[in-house]
Amino acid sequence: MYVGKIIKEYLVAHKFDGLAGDDCGCTIDELGHCDDCIPLDCEPGYKIQCDGCEDYSCCISIEKNAKCPGDM
Repeated sequence: MYVGKIIKEYLVAHKFDGLAGDDCGCTIDELGHCDDCIPLDCEPGYKIQCDGCEDYSCCISIEKNAKCPGDM
C-alpha cells in the first residue's frame, strides 16, 4: 500500500477535506501535487470558504470554521 493511499483513507475515514500546511493546503484529490510545501509539515484539515485568494476557490485549514487569511 502506498503512503498516499494510507493518508487519503485516513482523511476520508475521519471526515477531513485535505491537508493544511504553512501558507498552503491541498484537497484529498490534490494530495502530492504541492510544489512549494513540505509534506511533513502538513496536518489534516477542512475546506474553508475563500473570498480573498486570487489563486484558489477554497482553502484548507486545521480549524473547521476558520476564516481564510486572504479575506482579512
